[in-house]
Amino acid sequence: MNGQFLAVDWLAAEEPDLNVEPVEEVEALSDDDYCVLNALEDLEAARINFGVFEAWTSVATLADGAAFSRDVATRALWRLSSLVGALVRGRPGPQ
Repeated sequence: MNGQFLAVDWLAAEEPDLNVEPVEEVEALSDDDYCVLNALEDLEAARINFGVFEAWTSVATLADGAAFSRDVATRALWRLSSLVGALVRGRPGPQ
């Protein structure tokens, strides 16, 4: 690069607040939830091409290629997203 270097600066806004408000209890995950998650991971692994782009999968596409209904997939994805939200907010998931 002709002797030029790129630099990345890390800017932290402030120290994280460790005294966050308690969040609602997260519903425990079921075996169906893990089946939906595995199907989503398999679908994404089959599509991967290491390009830089955003991709999304509809509930219909996920369910139609698997052994569960769209309703099961929708409920499982809701529970999984609730768990991710709780983890991002610093709360442990169901034990």
